[in-house]
Amino acid sequence: MRFRLSQLSPMSKTSYSGSPTPRTIFVLGCARSGTTLLRNILGRHPFVDAFPETKFFQNIYSQRHLLNLLDKRTASARIADCLIRSEYPGDQELFRRKRESVRSIIEESGNLFDAFFTILTELAERPICIEKTPWHSAFGDIIAKNMKNVTFIWVTRDPRAVTGSLLGRPHFRRNRTPIQCAVRWLLLNRILLKLEQDLPSERLYRIMFEDLIREPETIVSGLCGWMGVEPVSEMFQPPAGDTSYSGATPRPGIFDKGVLQRWRSRLSDHEEAQVTAIAMPLLKQLGYESEVTVSLSKMDGVAIALEKILQSSMIRLMRSGFYPFGAFTKGASP
Repeated sequence: MRFRLSQLSPMSKTSYSGSPTPRTIFVLGCARSGTTLLRNILGRHPFVDAFPETKFFQNIYSQRHLLNLLDKRTASARIADCLIRSEYPGDQELFRRKRESVRSIIEESGNLFDAFFTILTELAERPICIEKTPWHSAFGDIIAKNMKNVTFIWVTRDPRAVTGSLLGRPHFRRNRTPIQCAVRWLLLNRILLKLEQDLPSERLYRIMFEDLIREPETIVSGLCGWMGVEPVSEMFQPPAGDTSYSGATPRPGIFDKGVLQRWRSRLSDHEEAQVTAIAMPLLKQLGYESEVTVSLSKMDGVAIALEKILQSSMIRLMRSGFYPFGAFTKGASP
């Protein structure tokens, strides 16, 4: 069913009949896939708290064995400070304002999973809380297994568009070449595809960035139905801010479909072929074109193989709990 704006409930007439404990939803997907855009859209609903990026699994769980070397009070303070550093400029500085509450929750919790769930649900002021950290995609199966009460929204986007967008973000480490960007897309979405296959539809809902831009009413209304709330008209205004939609022509109430083709001016034919070849195993499964129009050299093949080894090793190290960047070392993850 397609919803029109005239059919949407104003904020004052929405209703929610869910659990008194805030429902916790993780928005997952490779960086520059539209995860921030979706978080901002959902955050306009009166029943949704859209949290700043926590990077909890990226910077804290990834160093859990190192943090165990500290006494609990020191470790909890280090974790609270790490959450504060994760907030981007312009966020509401939630963790800075609630630092002592967060530290206390961590110190009193039996494990990091319980601590994180309690932080989100205790700080949430609305029935649904949204957490969006792209690198949490690398831990999707771990989160699902150990946090039975959370659900997931997975956002996919054409890997060529993701690569074109990542290349414009020089402060992202290991995203300096199309090969690096495409391998990142492949590895994270492979984890999420397996997660989708393992979970019931009640726990994971997948959308395509391209569909969100083309048919925002249909996609967001479907998401709201899955979340158990009615859509509101405020959700269909293209959000401003630093998202995959940034730079689009500002037109109130209308999403600029031109953003879907921007990558074509950012990638050469050879770069497009590199990305397509790397992403090939998942393209058809996720609904994207998979034709390679330019042949690759042996050097391309070697570079791709090496990058897959490097990034796969990095993800395994993060998941192992001995990652060298994060709360324990006070460093920044990629």
